[in-house]
Amino acid sequence: MAEISQELHYRKSGTTVDIGLYDNVSDVGSDYLQLRVNGATVYARLGDTGQSQASGLRVRKGGQTYAVLKSNRIDLPSGFIAMFEGSCPTGWIQENAFNGKFLVGSGTYGTTGGSDNHTHDYDLSRTYTDYHTATYEVRDYPDVYMPEVSHRHRSYLQNMTTENANDGLPPYVEVIFCRKV
Repeated sequence: MAEISQELHYRKSGTTVDIGLYDNVSDVGSDYLQLRVNGATVYARLGDTGQSQASGLRVRKGGQTYAVLKSNRIDLPSGFIAMFEGSCPTGWIQENAFNGKFLVGSGTYGTTGGSDNHTHDYDLSRTYTDYHTATYEVRDYPDVYMPEVSHRHRSYLQNMTTENANDGLPPYVEVIFCRKV
C-alpha cells in the first residue's frame, strides 16, 4: 500500500480529521475520491457511512452517499499477535510466551504441551528382533517375482553410545512475536 505523506484535513465542530491519501487507485478499491494535490492525482477511499473508519466528510456518487474513510488501513484489534523480523512497532509489545516454542493450532488459546527433551530406554541384556518382508526379482526373468519371504534380523544393543547426537530440530528462522496493545 502506497500511502503518501500528505493527508486531507478538514475541521468540523472544533475537531480536525485526517484522511489518508494514496498515490494509486489500486490501493483504495473500487469506490474512491480522486483529488489533485500539487499537480499529482491522489485517491481517498470511500465506504459506508457506518464503517469505523468513516469520517464526517460525505460524497455523493452515482446517487449514493459515501463517507470518505480516514484511512485504508485495517484497524487490528487489541490482542492481535503478529510476527516481525525486528523489534515490535509502536503500539505493540513483545509476546515472550512463544519464545523457543513451536506453535500448534487449537480451538482454545494457551494450552501448552511437549517437552524440551526425551529419552529412549533399552534393556541391554535383552535381544531385540526386527522383522522384514522382502520381494525378490529373478534377474534372468525381469517380469517374474518370487513370493514374499519373511526373515528376521537380531540386533544386539551393547556398548551403546550417543555419538553424533543432535537436537533434532528441522531448519528454522527465528522471529519476534508482538501483541497489539
